[in-house]
Amino acid sequence: MDDSSARPTKRDGMNMGTTRLQRSPTAVMLPTYKPQAIVDTIKKNGSLRSPKASTSSTTNPMIPPPPETSSFIRATRPTRNHSDPEMEVTKTQSKSPPTSPNLQLARTRTNKPPISNFRESHRSVSFFGTPFPKANVREETPAFSREVSQTSMSPSKMVNSAMENTYRERIMPHQRQTDALRKRYSQYLAKSSLKRSALEHIYELHEDWQSLDKLTFRTVILAFNDRYDLECRYDWTIGTLKDTLWAIMNEPCGAPSEYVLSVDGDDFLVNEDDTLGSIVYIHFCRKINLLPTFHVKELSEYHLLKDSINAVVGKRTRRTISHKEYATFTKNMNRVRYEKYLKRPPVQTNLLSDLYDEFYTRIYMRLGKSQEISVKTVQCRGLQTVGEFVDGLFIQYGYLIDKDVDPSDYALKFKGTEEYLIDFFKLMIEIKTVQEQLRARGKVDVILMKTQDITIPKWFQLTEFYDQNKFGEKVSSVKDSTIHIHNEVNPMMGANAKKVSIFKNSRTVSLVLKVTHIKDLLDREGIKFNPKQPVELFFTVSVKHYDTLIFQDNTQVAIYNGSTNSVQWPSLGLCPYNKLTYSSAVTFTLNCRLGRKTTPLAWVNRALVNYMSVVAEGKFSCKMWPPSDNREFLYVEPAEEGGPQMTYEIPPEDNNTINILPELMPLPSFQNVIPSKSDVTKMTQLFNTDPLYIPTKEERSMLWTYREYCSRNPISVLKFVWAIPWGDSKAVEEAYSLLTDWPLLPQPAMSLELLKPRFADKKIREYTVRNLEKISDNELSDYLLQLVQAVRHEMHPDCPLSRFLMSRALMNRAQIGHNFFWFLKAQLDETPETERYDMLLEAYLQNCGNYLAETFRQTSMGSSLMKIAAEVAVTERPKRKEVLTKGLLSILLPTYFQTIITPTQVAKGINIEKCKFMDSKTVPVWIEFENIDKIGDKFSAILKIGDDLRQDQLTLQMMNIMDNLWLKAGLDLKMIHYKVVATGPASGWVEVVEDSTTTAHIQKEAGGISGVFNEKTLYMWLKKMNPSKGELSEATETFIKSCAASCVATYVLGIGDRHNDNIMINRSGQLFHIDFGKFLGNAQMFLNIKRDRAPFVFTPDMAYVMGGIGSENFQTFVTLCCQAYNIVRREANTFINLFAMMLNTGIPELRSEKDLEYVRQAFALKMSEEEAARHFTSLIHESIKAKSIQLNFAIHLMAKPG
Repeated sequence: MDDSSARPTKRDGMNMGTTRLQRSPTAVMLPTYKPQAIVDTIKKNGSLRSPKASTSSTTNPMIPPPPETSSFIRATRPTRNHSDPEMEVTKTQSKSPPTSPNLQLARTRTNKPPISNFRESHRSVSFFGTPFPKANVREETPAFSREVSQTSMSPSKMVNSAMENTYRERIMPHQRQTDALRKRYSQYLAKSSLKRSALEHIYELHEDWQSLDKLTFRTVILAFNDRYDLECRYDWTIGTLKDTLWAIMNEPCGAPSEYVLSVDGDDFLVNEDDTLGSIVYIHFCRKINLLPTFHVKELSEYHLLKDSINAVVGKRTRRTISHKEYATFTKNMNRVRYEKYLKRPPVQTNLLSDLYDEFYTRIYMRLGKSQEISVKTVQCRGLQTVGEFVDGLFIQYGYLIDKDVDPSDYALKFKGTEEYLIDFFKLMIEIKTVQEQLRARGKVDVILMKTQDITIPKWFQLTEFYDQNKFGEKVSSVKDSTIHIHNEVNPMMGANAKKVSIFKNSRTVSLVLKVTHIKDLLDREGIKFNPKQPVELFFTVSVKHYDTLIFQDNTQVAIYNGSTNSVQWPSLGLCPYNKLTYSSAVTFTLNCRLGRKTTPLAWVNRALVNYMSVVAEGKFSCKMWPPSDNREFLYVEPAEEGGPQMTYEIPPEDNNTINILPELMPLPSFQNVIPSKSDVTKMTQLFNTDPLYIPTKEERSMLWTYREYCSRNPISVLKFVWAIPWGDSKAVEEAYSLLTDWPLLPQPAMSLELLKPRFADKKIREYTVRNLEKISDNELSDYLLQLVQAVRHEMHPDCPLSRFLMSRALMNRAQIGHNFFWFLKAQLDETPETERYDMLLEAYLQNCGNYLAETFRQTSMGSSLMKIAAEVAVTERPKRKEVLTKGLLSILLPTYFQTIITPTQVAKGINIEKCKFMDSKTVPVWIEFENIDKIGDKFSAILKIGDDLRQDQLTLQMMNIMDNLWLKAGLDLKMIHYKVVATGPASGWVEVVEDSTTTAHIQKEAGGISGVFNEKTLYMWLKKMNPSKGELSEATETFIKSCAASCVATYVLGIGDRHNDNIMINRSGQLFHIDFGKFLGNAQMFLNIKRDRAPFVFTPDMAYVMGGIGSENFQTFVTLCCQAYNIVRREANTFINLFAMMLNTGIPELRSEKDLEYVRQAFALKMSEEEAARHFTSLIHESIKAKSIQLNFAIHLMAKPG
């Protein structure tokens, strides 16, 4: 954006302190109002507007004219072509750093005041915002050593730049430093004369906010078709900015209270008490040298946005967190909204370049004046970019399209979807849709169309390409992707409060306890209260870091005699402050002693460190859970009005001290202990154990002893986190420091093991997210379901994992954002974790732009269809079709809408004649949609009500990951991937695979039960569908590959209930399974008889298609099975981690780690690959000999003869 038109200009008759205000059609010149004058006027009169002044006047007598000699500090960054001598950093006389080993002092030449005077004038604040030790403050600044001097700035430059440059360089400097710079600076401090004294103060967050209040910046406000250029101050509130605008407008269209300011389209600035310096958008514009632009919108637009969000989210839960925490969460998610423009997801993994070096693409295009659709088949190379493909297409066929064809007037999109090929620098084979079409049909279908014929809005395409280029080249020149704004302070303390590290505070945490409605608690547990026999009550208080006990003690006994409804205990001393960590939680268990019997009445869990890493001091009221309610990871829950509640108070040390967990940690103090060869062997074996293995006490001690050795091995972190002694403050501080600089894991997926509930520590999560940031969107979409579930175990909603997911969802709404939305939507049931998912969903909708309108369409359409499906399910069978048709006719559909199954498929309506109900227990409804693409195929989906599809969703996800692993290894097993989206605990959508049928249907046509036992049944059907010899040979090859994939996948996942209605095949020979109600070795039972006895389904009729046992095709099948089995075995830890992350998520057959033992055994981790191949070969022969499979098929046909 060129903001040259917004700069102040010198005009005849005007002084330099004027600003040009652009209006349409003419421009009106008004004076620039000085910020201090405006602030003084508001303080004096309470408003900028005088009741006697006319609003139509171009000047306001209430605003004094600025003095001619006044000057302003420009806040805008200089461009790359502009050099300001006042903003240049200090330049050293010598280009090479000092080489003396004792760190010689290098003098600097500068036109600025000496550094010692400058520091004193600014309260001796260093680059990191912390006071330098007075004994070490010298006029000559120590320089870095040879190793450290390779950074871009020396210490003197850092101080000068941080204190004298722009506002962005001054605020929150401790956040700007990268990990490498932090490490180098720490090394420098450790070697220099400052040593540890300055290092101990690095984590103190000292902010010089008062000196920033006077800084100003320029902005543009668009209001009522006019443009206004203003110079504002960072300490202005939004209300002040509105008052200023209304004071200088000629003809305001109403009062300021009727309007609201917004930025970036729909980012509304509602709270008029917020300062401009706290708005993320302002700092984003400063970062990319862009002029901030505000829009004046009617308040009704903001209410419409909120109403739309409420309609999409549905029933809202009562807020259980403080308003301050919710506001901070919203602001941080808003920061992610803008930081996404400064990032680019990693390059997606190329899976099929070796398998599809060349392939054919069918182009649908309109030719000449007749505009007749012609289909051309062209050859495409997998490693060819989209731009090269388009250029070659126009060179070859451009003359047929138009005489004077201009390629820029055309766009390519995939047939049947609204997905466009717009990223000309991406390889064709890297596009996920290309991969899917190649594997499904062996070719790619695209449509060449004029851009003027595209009726779908650009945002509807959901491609990150538009977001990345929204701000043009200004974004590409920014290297640091962090937007720095004013840091939050403890709401209980002032901005000048002293921040003390809890690791340096040995004072004991004390608290006072009080419980109300004692009688209700006794009645709830069935204890009869007798006033003549008082009840003794006492608390057992324990502080834990997950399962590590840090402190435990009992309070004094309090007597309850029924005279009052509450009991209070005297002050109780907990553990010292330095024993606390990010994940420390206190558990209060209220016990009742009646005679000799002690009975627990209720309990409460509560986090001791709040969302700002500050010890939560003050008074808190909590709901008390019954002893039978095991909410192990729920730390915060509000008290219910009129019900039993516990109140506890942690009094602060004083009113000007904050006990905080520091962000920056000192250097580790360990000595380099070299392990022996035997210990190295033991640790190597320990590092190679599976994720379910828990290190012993001796192994944890060994890991901690050799922590310096472990810190050089990335994969050791997976076991090292078990060895951290959480009760030792110095050890925890050292572990945090090690995790800050721990090398990343060789494979990002390995970090999923660190997302277990026991590792819900902020520093561990930060390290985990640093690894996850390296994975592509393709891989992230495979793990997204588990990552969303992992949020439930976080201590607070605003966490590194939440920010990471929000960022990637906003960057790629088609592949990540769409599923992210529905994964969150499915969690909005009445569970304790509902609120944090509610907050994440609301934040996503607030920042996803115009995509909010589409989510509204999807949810409203889905709700209407669910009501119809529920009504059909309870209707008698003869009347179901009539009820279904009547209900579909009554729906008011939008002009176009995305399907919940696939966001790139856009429908323009429903083909009611083709819709039907299905004969099943829950009566699913088959819905056929009309494609908005005129030459695209129609598509269908099945809506299920009353079925929990989360287990199906998880199973298909695992199969998809297996297929990706096989493709990476160069093995294409022709798997069919159909999608399942669970919209709730008992509802969801299932994608329909066209041109496919069940093996039960094939067997019925072949004679029913006789067709089950006839080994030629399946072969004859394939031959009928593929009459030519070439087609049959190709279908047989596809069948062998897909059958191998199905056997391996169903065995590893322990899929049960495999009857012939759950196994399907299409005319191309692709075999696949559906309906995964049983998995992880849980078999279907009938009269206490296990129906699933074979390892997996492999019947004689399947072997006959291959040519029978002993044939060459059968040996190929066995080889493919063994190869596929060993490939997934290499990534066994990934599958175990993904299943472990789904524990306690409501899936009936996945509740504890015992349920994962089947997967552990199925992978046969102790076998070599040769032994595993022989093992799986024996399973194949065992399955084909098992008569129980065909017997189950026959029984199923008899049970369902229709």
